[in-house]
Amino acid sequence: METKEQRPSIGRLPQWNPITLTVVLGTDANEVRAVWGDVIMNRRRACSLASDRSDRAIWLSVGRRLRARRIQFGFDVDQVAEELGISQSEYEGYESACAQASAPLLSRLAELYAVPVRWFFEDSQSSEEGEDAACSSSRRTYRICTVEERVQFLAESFRQLDLEGQQHLLALARALRQSTKKAMHE
Repeated sequence: METKEQRPSIGRLPQWNPITLTVVLGTDANEVRAVWGDVIMNRRRACSLASDRSDRAIWLSVGRRLRARRIQFGFDVDQVAEELGISQSEYEGYESACAQASAPLLSRLAELYAVPVRWFFEDSQSSEEGEDAACSSSRRTYRICTVEERVQFLAESFRQLDLEGQQHLLALARALRQSTKKAMHE
């Protein structure tokens, strides 16, 4: 009588206890596992359990910067992924902070987007001391992504203009507003 090879069943797993969770980091970055007794959790769950909230915030910021810079350069996800030699979904993972880009990949992205690698991690509120005018201007242009940031940029720029420049800017704003109203009514 032949018997099928039976696999042992795990049965009902005990309640997860964060104190007993051990994170095992191998020499390879892809070899991340969380081990709890005999239970091996998948990599994504292990990474999400092991990562700190501040790390998540940093990678969300990096992802937003990647996306904004890609859009600023007029690239689509396919173009960037092809340039880097990775899949579209892998690149989307970096933009959405589901995955963390490696140092060599960040270096290649920095070259592609013409920024230093540290730029991906800089605090958006950090001062621009020590940066030359071109870098400062490029960074300020990049950071205009939300309505609040656009308003702040316009206010700062307005304050830096002389009286004549301010009057020209106000005249331009009025003209744009009127042309927008006319276009909406047509």
